[in-house]
Amino acid sequence: MAFRDSPLETTVFWTITNTGEHAAIITEINPTGCNGISCEVEVPGNGVQQASFKEPEKNKHQFKILLQGLEISSVTATPNPFEQGSTTTFVAEGSGIAQINVKIWDLTGHLVFESGFVDGTTFVWDGKNNEGKQLGVGAYIYKVLATNGSETVESAQGFIYIKSSAENGGSSSEFKFEYGEVEATLEWQTVTLSQSFSNPVVVAKPIESCTTRADEQCDMVVVRIKNVMSNAFEIKLQEWGAKKNNALSMPHKVEYLVAEEGHYTVNGFEIEAGKFETDHGGIMVSFKEDFPSTPVLITSIVTFNGEEPAVTRNFNPCKNGTQYYPGSWVFICGDIDFITKIQEEENRWFKWGHKLEEIHYIAITPGRGTINGKRIEVSVIPSVTDVATEVPFQSKFASEPIVIADMQTTNGDDSCMLRYSHKTSSSIKFFIAEEDSADDETTHKAETVGYIAIGEKSSPTELTAVIENLMLHQAQAI
Repeated sequence: MAFRDSPLETTVFWTITNTGEHAAIITEINPTGCNGISCEVEVPGNGVQQASFKEPEKNKHQFKILLQGLEISSVTATPNPFEQGSTTTFVAEGSGIAQINVKIWDLTGHLVFESGFVDGTTFVWDGKNNEGKQLGVGAYIYKVLATNGSETVESAQGFIYIKSSAENGGSSSEFKFEYGEVEATLEWQTVTLSQSFSNPVVVAKPIESCTTRADEQCDMVVVRIKNVMSNAFEIKLQEWGAKKNNALSMPHKVEYLVAEEGHYTVNGFEIEAGKFETDHGGIMVSFKEDFPSTPVLITSIVTFNGEEPAVTRNFNPCKNGTQYYPGSWVFICGDIDFITKIQEEENRWFKWGHKLEEIHYIAITPGRGTINGKRIEVSVIPSVTDVATEVPFQSKFASEPIVIADMQTTNGDDSCMLRYSHKTSSSIKFFIAEEDSADDETTHKAETVGYIAIGEKSSPTELTAVIENLMLHQAQAI
């Protein structure tokens, strides 16, 4: 029996009657005209595709063919997120599916993996690209194509998240870090560390400024890092903005922090140091483990693949309902923790053109305490603009602490860098410094800034001396 122009999901009934004198058995029903659809045959009461007729007109049997179109009703990836070095399984649910093809893109729209059509409705992916290289930690876009041999349909896009493997985790007893300050210029210089790290994570921000306002910057610069090694890294400043003189008015201090990659709980602080790759389009990142509260996030570019001046900009946290537009993609924050993108000069002729770079990040929960004998203060300032905001430290430092800081928000999308000035043992000033490549206007919307201050504790003997000195002056006054 043949069918033509039948609508999808149509049930066709027909009756076969034995008109001869002898018993007959139907052993096969093979409908035609099913190109592009799935034809399922049901035989009530007598088994599939078989029925017996013994007497004329007394055994009429009705058979049913259900015509179903090719359709993907849902796609799941389990587990999601999944760890580097492990696998996740894509499963396509629907009808008429003979083969599937899984496609994976990064957040800039670059196709990084395609399985090709494989038989069945499942595919196991190991998190590697088409060259067999392990993809970095972060979020990726996927779609599944399905075919029945004559036509193809496509699923809606979804997100798959890769997180660092558990072997990169760490306990509090293993936590190692080093901090410092370097006078940076336009030339590369090597910072040698006093310790050796297995998987070092380096962040370096902010840059010292000789002024307290964006419209009075003495030098418009950003920080670049490269060649991160177990006990050293290279760093320099890079000019950006309308005026590039290949000369600075002065060297500028840059604060840096190095930590061993992993997730740690140390003396009440929850800390994570990690790595991922991104470019101008940005990437959604999930932490290796959950934090009890939103941590302060510091990010830095640590490669020099793109020579154009560039900085990282953060959306921390990525709240549900937040929409983000890198290029032609639209994302709504969900099961992720933050977004980081690379930002170039505003008048860059091809603004969406920065090359892929490795990004390092350190995240730590706000609070005050000590780690390895060093005083630590972590906090956020909710409203920092292009005019400096003074931030008093809540902790007592014996001398000027090292202060690593970064913008946690991207309320204003003009290209900018966080700067600091007037740092003392008791306070620091921050302001947002836009560059002027597109126009002279450097006013910037208020951004949330997070900072990590690390230094020596004030000693009890110094405190005693102050009290005794105060009592002596009081006695003399009497």
